[in-house]
Amino acid sequence: MRRSGKFPKRKTNRIKDGKYVIASASSITLAITENSGNAKLDTYVGTENQKYDIKYVSNGYYKISEVSTGKVLDIYNGNSTNGTNLQTFSWNGTDAQLWKFVDARKWKILYSFQGRLVIDIANGTISSGTNLQIYNANFTNAQEW
Repeated sequence: MRRSGKFPKRKTNRIKDGKYVIASASSITLAITENSGNAKLDTYVGTENQKYDIKYVSNGYYKISEVSTGKVLDIYNGNSTNGTNLQTFSWNGTDAQLWKFVDARKWKILYSFQGRLVIDIANGTISSGTNLQIYNANFTNAQEW
């Protein structure tokens, strides 16, 4: 298994526009949940703040909007540093709000415009209430969706 922080050469996948739940591949009962502008992992209970409208933008990039507020997944301040918080924010079309889906092994991985940063479960703690961040791709369970 390659752990260099770069994605293996694989084709990005075209996802059909629509509403989705983005669940951890390690525990499908845990999903990305919006909570007062912050994105965290939480037990899936079917509420609107756990559903995302995924829409193709262009060049393989998507915007991912939380259904109840319409705000999109966003990298705080557009920062490309490991550990930067994942939040929801009003759509402004910046690179910090554009995502691709890549088949990196068995599951799809969401990654940002940087091409090396993925949505990551902080400290690899796959449990309800854990914060989400961006982190260099390391292909651990904390980065599989």
